[in-house]
Amino acid sequence: MSEDNEIMIGLVAGSGFDMESSGVELQKMPDVEFVGKIPKADIITPYGAPSSDISILRVRGVLVAVILRHGEGHQLPPHLVPYRANSWIIKALGAHIHIQFTAVGSLQDHINYGDVAVVRVLENATERPLPDLLEDVRVAIHPSLAEQTCDVLPKLASEAFRKAGVSNVHQQAAHVTIPGPAFAPKFKERQWKDTGYDLIGMTSVRPSLVLRQLRQHWVEIAIPTDSSSIGDDEEVNALLVSRRMKGLEQLISTGFCNFVEVLGSKLHLVDCACHWPMEVANMSKKITVEAERRLILSEKPHPYSCGWSKLIS
Repeated sequence: MSEDNEIMIGLVAGSGFDMESSGVELQKMPDVEFVGKIPKADIITPYGAPSSDISILRVRGVLVAVILRHGEGHQLPPHLVPYRANSWIIKALGAHIHIQFTAVGSLQDHINYGDVAVVRVLENATERPLPDLLEDVRVAIHPSLAEQTCDVLPKLASEAFRKAGVSNVHQQAAHVTIPGPAFAPKFKERQWKDTGYDLIGMTSVRPSLVLRQLRQHWVEIAIPTDSSSIGDDEEVNALLVSRRMKGLEQLISTGFCNFVEVLGSKLHLVDCACHWPMEVANMSKKITVEAERRLILSEKPHPYSCGWSKLIS
């Protein structure tokens, strides 16, 4: 396969995105070419099907695989999203970079609608353990989550969105993830605000262990749509989130295209703790074949990365 046909980046697009109708429509940007779609029914992972079909876009010359986190029509609530399948297939397709877009609430006065926040700290307040690729495999592998996201990508993402015209980009945001699907009570939001958290949402922390297990370079780009705990005039609801995301469509799309373009030229420079050495994390005497399959440890390209174009419908 030629380098031009290698999928380099995976995008999991959250609330406010829709590849076909309403919301932020990345595929209609002038710099984006819609290459095709891989039906979810044709995708086999160790964890079942991903959330949605996978749209393949060419963004300023770089191939990007896009999954809708909540499925077409936003059918999946946060606790039912197949985080493991989504993350696994993105790596199997050959992507080295994993980008997550998510709509969030702001907990702090200085983070407002129209800003962009790059998340570096993730707190799990979901009352559930994080999804784990190896939870039913008898192998003890302990990757570090000391740094929860990539060290390199946040700076590049911040520069890309500033170039797109976003005045305030917050590069070191702390995010608390709640159980959902209900929005949080205001007294809880005030508690998290006082503790020092910047953002609140329902999904961000959930794939963090899986992405580290897969040794993916990943970044969380959060779009504040409301700040109910600090006196927003409108009560938080799903329609408000979608409407406000749509209002930022141009900024989000341009920032994303800028980011992808930079990554396409600097991918070889992305070197950080995300790609941790297996020997420092593996407590077992050997890694089983099943663990290798789930972590995609083979040095050979995965069959999906070589044959994705044959699955296009």
